[in-house]
Amino acid sequence: METLPDKFTNMPEECLHWIRITGDKLAQYEALAEYHGEYKKTLLATIKMKMEGSDAKKETVARASEEYQEYLFKTFLEVGKRHRFYKHQMNFLNQTLNAWQTQCANDRRQLGAYKNG
Repeated sequence: METLPDKFTNMPEECLHWIRITGDKLAQYEALAEYHGEYKKTLLATIKMKMEGSDAKKETVARASEEYQEYLFKTFLEVGKRHRFYKHQMNFLNQTLNAWQTQCANDRRQLGAYKNG
């Protein structure tokens, strides 16, 4: 996972550059999360097909199976973690850019007050 620099020396260019990179990574992990959500259903159905008994019993046993639990653990550990990481990183970047824009607006207003005053 690529982490952001502590400070951007060239605002807003560096921040926008990281938004582009992070947006690409975020899109990849959102797609993976969606894929794994669908695959989870397929895996559950496949495990249930191998069993006998009522649908409720099959559901319970399939969800408790080692195969299903291992898949969930690996998926959430890898895809879930990275998806959340890039989501929070994108939020941080947007907030940083907004703070920079606000500071620029304040600077312009203050400069205008000195010129007029």
